Amino acid sequence: MKLKNKLLLYMFQGIIIVIIVLGILFNFIFDKNFNSYLFDVRQDRFDQIKSQIGLLLKMSDTDTLIASLSGYAEMEDIEIEILDSNNKSLYKFNPLKEDRELIQKSYEMQEGGKKIGSIVISYYNDGFFDDIAISFKKNIFISLLLAGLVAVFAGMVASSFISRKMSNSILDISKMAMNYKSEKYDHIDVNTDIKELSDLSDNMKYLGDSLNRQEMLRKQYAQDISHELRTPLTNLQLQIEAINDGIIELDENSLSTIKEEIVHLNKLIEQLRMSFDESSKLSKLKIETFSLSEMLENTTKTLTTTANKKGVNLKSDIAEDISITSDPDRLVQIMYNLISNALKASSVESSVIVKLEKLKNNVKISVIDEGIGISEENLKKVFDRFFKADTSRNSQYGGSGLGLAITKKMVETLNGKIYAESELKKGSTFTVELPININIKAGD
Repeated sequence: MKLKNKLLLYMFQGIIIVIIVLGILFNFIFDKNFNSYLFDVRQDRFDQIKSQIGLLLKMSDTDTLIASLSGYAEMEDIEIEILDSNNKSLYKFNPLKEDRELIQKSYEMQEGGKKIGSIVISYYNDGFFDDIAISFKKNIFISLLLAGLVAVFAGMVASSFISRKMSNSILDISKMAMNYKSEKYDHIDVNTDIKELSDLSDNMKYLGDSLNRQEMLRKQYAQDISHELRTPLTNLQLQIEAINDGIIELDENSLSTIKEEIVHLNKLIEQLRMSFDESSKLSKLKIETFSLSEMLENTTKTLTTTANKKGVNLKSDIAEDISITSDPDRLVQIMYNLISNALKASSVESSVIVKLEKLKNNVKISVIDEGIGISEENLKKVFDRFFKADTSRNSQYGGSGLGLAITKKMVETLNGKIYAESELKKGSTFTVELPININIKAGD
């Protein structure tokens, strides 16, 4: 059953149940209150008759009293019977003989605190008030029925409008989902004032944007991987064809060139695997406590030769006696990547500084260069796979655009974070923050 029809059915059932419940409650309350009203009316009538007869009984003249009671009984169409103290009938005025329902009331006559007799008053239950009650109840029931029908009609119209609005919104969201399934990520505006549907629509749009970005990244990755692999493969192909055609002799030189291309290709494939594979050796940590200060000093000294060849001054500003519990091998790889990148970005006679400082529960490692810098737009993408801020420089040094992506993954496996700050033509700062104690068991 369609949602629209389902909502209509539920609303119709709800309205009918409400009308039935209200009808039952009204009937119960009305009967109880109206019957109480009839009783009070009848009691008031009896009290009035009783009061009138009491006035007549005060007459001392018996003949006048009898005549007055007889006249009053005929006038009011009631039967008045006077009984003695033994409940023996003394007088009966205007006897009621018709075979109809009677209402009978009696009260005692006392003198000096003693019962001297009683008066019995009888009158026909002409049903006047009962007829009124029945007629009134009938009219109320008809009014309630008409009101119920109007409520059902109004409810059906309202529920039809509401269900149409809801179903149209849901159909739009469903259409959006089907478009996503077909890899069409255009948004559909969902016009609804229902918060849940509005939130669902916003979430669907966010999902569509994410899928679209992922699809674009996937295509871009495919192109980048193809481009990165094509260069060494093309070089290999040209080398082999040249040897095959006799253009180049198969000697130690040519074999060495081929070997270098194969090594480069293997390295590139391994980097690709590491950057995509969450279960790779990146996640296999060897945790131990070591001096981070010494490790950074040694790494900086090791890369000083490379820096000197480029004419770059590699300096350190490392706080002493800082030890942490982490993976030293992984940290060495991280620092090699960051310092190597800083050296590549630096010009002759510029400086690269490796800085270490201790925070409250973390350590902060910064690699600061005075190189070409990165634009604000590119800074957001600097840790993406295959991203190259300076294509010409990366081509010159054989960069694949995977180093920072792998570095970021390494930092995250150590429960740390990495971020970059940069300004074009003034240099960049890459900062790594790590917990002093990684709190991961060795071998995890």
